[in-house]
Amino acid sequence: PTRAPPPTATSPALLNGVAPDGTPTRAPATATAAPSATPTSSVQAYDAARLKDKLGSAQTSYAGSIAERAWNVELAAKRLDGTRIGPGELFSFNQAVGPTTLKAGFRVGYGITMDAGRPETVPSVGGGICQVATTVFQAAFWAGLPFVERHYHLYWISRYGQPPSGRTGMDATVDDPGVDLKFKNTTGDWIRLDAWTDGANIGFTIRGVDPGWEVELIKPKVSDVVKANPEM
Repeated sequence: PTRAPPPTATSPALLNGVAPDGTPTRAPATATAAPSATPTSSVQAYDAARLKDKLGSAQTSYAGSIAERAWNVELAAKRLDGTRIGPGELFSFNQAVGPTTLKAGFRVGYGITMDAGRPETVPSVGGGICQVATTVFQAAFWAGLPFVERHYHLYWISRYGQPPSGRTGMDATVDDPGVDLKFKNTTGDWIRLDAWTDGANIGFTIRGVDPGWEVELIKPKVSDVVKANPEM
């Protein structure tokens, strides 16, 4: 199987997700010590008025999605809107969104699974949630925040690579429990995740106090391309 490292703030990898023999590949998670969930007394209290700087933002399109998928995307966005991450704290997508179950309000859409060693798209509760994770991932990437855990899809979905925030290989998949998207707030101050939807697009903006760094991107390297099976 081929493996690719997860993107960094300077070099995202192309993640095609399937080796030539059909074996799925996965970017390894980076293990770090979990920070304390409780800010110390030296950390400033949260003050929305202080978080004036846009550190990173992203937008992807869900236009043309079936009604159930669009519902799931918009519901997850609402649950993430306004999420606060203290300095040194870890953001967990699964924890912030909560259970993606029918009981929690999500509907049956479509998700990706493996069958006989090949990826397939099948009916799945919460289908579409990975587009939300992908958009959060891109916003955090452009904010220059380090990722503690991130996984990519079993196959590349081209709509996730559309500019201005998307690039080839910049996606993220989640599945609660077990597969999460996590990043750490290393800005030295609070940050807030703001979400929006308009019926066709979903967007996230990370606001905080400008830490003074810049994010640069190099062109991805594409290898071991495996064409998708077009049969239903």
